[in-house]
Amino acid sequence: MLKTVAKHILLVGAILMLACMILMSAQIAYPAEKSASDFYHKNITQSNDRLEINPTFIDNNHSILYLVFTGDPLAPHEWDYKLEKSDKDGLSRCSLSSTGVIDYQVSEDGRKVLLLRSGGDHQIEEFPDCKTNDEVKDWHVFELDLQTGKKQHVAASKSRSLSEGYKLLGIKTVLDVSEQYFSKSTQGLNQILVKRWFNENHGFISFQYFKNERSSKIVFKTEAWKPYAHLNWLPTITWLDETSFITLGFQGTFDKKLPQSAGSFSIVKVDIKDGIELLYKDSRIHPFPKMAMAPNGIELFFRKLENGDTTQLWRLNIITKETDLIYSVRGDLGKPRFSKNGSSLLFTELSNNNSEIIRLDLERDNIERIASN
Repeated sequence: MLKTVAKHILLVGAILMLACMILMSAQIAYPAEKSASDFYHKNITQSNDRLEINPTFIDNNHSILYLVFTGDPLAPHEWDYKLEKSDKDGLSRCSLSSTGVIDYQVSEDGRKVLLLRSGGDHQIEEFPDCKTNDEVKDWHVFELDLQTGKKQHVAASKSRSLSEGYKLLGIKTVLDVSEQYFSKSTQGLNQILVKRWFNENHGFISFQYFKNERSSKIVFKTEAWKPYAHLNWLPTITWLDETSFITLGFQGTFDKKLPQSAGSFSIVKVDIKDGIELLYKDSRIHPFPKMAMAPNGIELFFRKLENGDTTQLWRLNIITKETDLIYSVRGDLGKPRFSKNGSSLLFTELSNNNSEIIRLDLERDNIERIASN
């Protein structure tokens, strides 16, 4: 989900790292790990006044789309972005919209983009009439043809909530800020209810599978992590197929002063029919790991926290359970997005109040900064 990454990186990334520092203090025997490759780094462009986020491959991996923040960093709004396009090496860049973009989604064939925008004007080139608060009541969806450059108005809010605009972009799962959310399998044949509940002030997360309207069963249950920042922690689901998914578990270390704030996280595979398999366990797993499965369906990428201020990108082979460190930065990292053949990936890096787009070539051990600030 594109804007989810943006919000985590620009607004709460630093808070989460501080909230998780307690996890680093436990004396734990960590599993064996491979060392990271010696990646080659290259700064493609330099601009100190730009924040680039949420990259996506297009044009058979020859080009990249991303959002550029255009507002005031001290008073950001959801609509303070514009869409920009770059070649994969960052040598040529061009704007595809004015500011006012809330989110975007690329079609499966990579030829068209749906833009969710704020404002009442149907002309995509014009600046929107931004509101004075953070609630977007007037939104529009446009379709942009990347080959011809033609723009077409698709839908307007008409008093509908912003969540309806996200649905038009094909964003199926928007996490509920309450105590639960539903997640559907890749083809929508099965769904899981992820719900937080309490028993004598001890929190738990249950994963409930609904066979039909009258029949359901709990396929996985874990303790609920309690962060310092009082953020709702509900582990996300990464579906592997129609019957199995990967998620995060937590086992707390008893502490009278901070119950369920310290402990160890685990990556587990849950099969609706065959049960649960532990894939990896480590207290340094990020509570919000932003897990992403490579196109081969075997390699899972996720985040770890090291020393409370460093975010690492790790790769886990879900078959052999081998892990290796891919990338590390003193700051925060966004969720990886892959090229179609899985040879390259993109992610957003936030470090020293600067944000940039990173392209990582997994086959050649090469990293390039597409938009460096």
